[in-house]
Amino acid sequence: MSRPARSALSGIAVALTVVVGFALFANPAVSQILPTESPDPSETVTETETESEEPGLPGLPGEGEVEGDRLGGETRFETSVSISQEAYPDGADDVFIARADEFPDSLSAGALTTGPILLVPSCDTIPDVVTEEIARLAPDRVVALGGDTAVCADVLDEAVAAAGGDTGSEEPTESETPTESETPTEPTETETTEGFPTEDPVDADGASS
Repeated sequence: MSRPARSALSGIAVALTVVVGFALFANPAVSQILPTESPDPSETVTETETESEEPGLPGLPGEGEVEGDRLGGETRFETSVSISQEAYPDGADDVFIARADEFPDSLSAGALTTGPILLVPSCDTIPDVVTEEIARLAPDRVVALGGDTAVCADVLDEAVAAAGGDTGSEEPTESETPTESETPTEPTETETTEGFPTEDPVDADGASS
């Protein structure tokens, strides 16, 4: 092949290469397949590294520190008071009392939000630590959880009295007790029930005795 012919063929090959290359890069489907630039290795973040940086995941480091604490006392009565003081430092509208020897009543009342649940004996004197807490809370209402067999009436009355309320069972005061001068007197022998003097008794002969 002559030199002019080889030169012509080389020119045609170069032209075809340019045309085909332009057509490939101009096609959107092809441009999405072929990478436009190589990624920077320093900017590559794996999924594992991303999850490890999230705070609060178990077993993974998070931001800040979490401190443990405890609310309790030497008795269950003191524990209920400690929880009450933590949740209601400024008093409460209601106080709920539940028997301390069984848990169902106090447990079922956990959804109540207007006041604390304080533990009391089922039917015995309320410990001073509980009555003092009731007085501090100054509630408008004291509610016994359960029936009379759970919290008897005497315990409820004592709790109401600790809150400064009226139990309705006070003894009459001295002013309400009848005095000796107000006590009705029995009618004398010379007075009838109407208050008039009776006639002298007459014997069988008609003479006055």
